[in-house]
Amino acid sequence: NIELQIIDKYSKINLVNNITDKKCIIIDDIIDSAATICNAAKILHENGAKSITAYVTHPVLSANSIVKIQESPLEKLIVTDTIPLNNNARQCSKIKQISVAKLLQLGK
Repeated sequence: NIELQIIDKYSKINLVNNITDKKCIIIDDIIDSAATICNAAKILHENGAKSITAYVTHPVLSANSIVKIQESPLEKLIVTDTIPLNNNARQCSKIKQISVAKLLQLGK
């Protein structure tokens, strides 16, 4: 019973379904400045999301991204270890890094 929302960072964000009291998940391939994900989280929050978690493959996390994440309504940001986290990212309580090592071993 999952509804889908698609957010395109190049256009105005329009939600097509009611997300009030829903657990929302954002999925992206890369997070650099964190502007897109934090903006999406803000809009989801403003529209009544119960919780917001983001899953991202490659955590570049440059510039002020950690501050943006910390100040955003994101509950959790789950990232992989394709890029090592810097000290600020490791200390951010919202960020959790998971290993892709076992997944890559499956390709042997």
